[in-house]
Amino acid sequence: MRGIKSNRWRIAFGYALAVTALAFASRYAAVNTENFTSTLRQISIGASVASLALFLLQIALNAIAFAYLNQAFGVTSDRLKLARIWSATLLAKYVPGGLWHVIGRGVVLARLGISARTTVLVGAVEQSISLLLCTLIAVIAFATTQPHVSVLIWIAGAVFLVGCALIAMRVARRFIDIMAVTKSLLLYAAAMIPYALGYFFLVSPSDPIRMLSALFAGTVAGILAVPMPGGLGVRESVASVLSAGVDMPRILIGFLAARAMILVAEVLASTLNVAVVRERG
Repeated sequence: MRGIKSNRWRIAFGYALAVTALAFASRYAAVNTENFTSTLRQISIGASVASLALFLLQIALNAIAFAYLNQAFGVTSDRLKLARIWSATLLAKYVPGGLWHVIGRGVVLARLGISARTTVLVGAVEQSISLLLCTLIAVIAFATTQPHVSVLIWIAGAVFLVGCALIAMRVARRFIDIMAVTKSLLLYAAAMIPYALGYFFLVSPSDPIRMLSALFAGTVAGILAVPMPGGLGVRESVASVLSAGVDMPRILIGFLAARAMILVAEVLASTLNVAVVRERG
């Protein structure tokens, strides 16, 4: 009973933090009911449908990347089933704590004979890849908006980091399938394209490069904000503040609309694949 109450308080605390972050951003951006409703009306049905399709594509690419990442660590289960399990357990990340989607996924993967150690290792690598890619995109995009900073320096830094990652993979080739890791990394990187475009359709930024930097910086902040459910509130607040300008209210509202569309995409992906969770073996 005490554990149940503790979990309820943890969930309540996580969502309270998310609401607080959004309230702060809304106040900072001077969002009111009038500009909120008028901005939402300006988002066309076509843009919403395109955004939803792009977020679904992003989910599919990430799911397949997850399957290849498991293969890299010696998992021999069917890749399609692994991808479906990843999609089916997506919504667990909205339980505050940052680990519940990995735990829920591990429970299902255990039926396939996949050890908890492998599940945790794959989850850690998956998060590390996301952080690395988002950070690189944010930094390179930011560099291009700074006339006094040489873009070549930032690109050289990115190449250096990627080179280090490749060296690390070469050293680890005795323990993992390098080809599978490479495929997984490329798919995770490819998933960033529909992710960004999905936001662009709804936000329609006047400065796309600045928004790109802000979006991925906000995504990094959301990943690191473990107590928050799925980075909710943090991603939108940080991204909108970093996109600061005269149209900041419109940008924040666009980010919130994108989050709503992501939730719809994740619910669809989970619903379409929930049957695999009920399967035995």
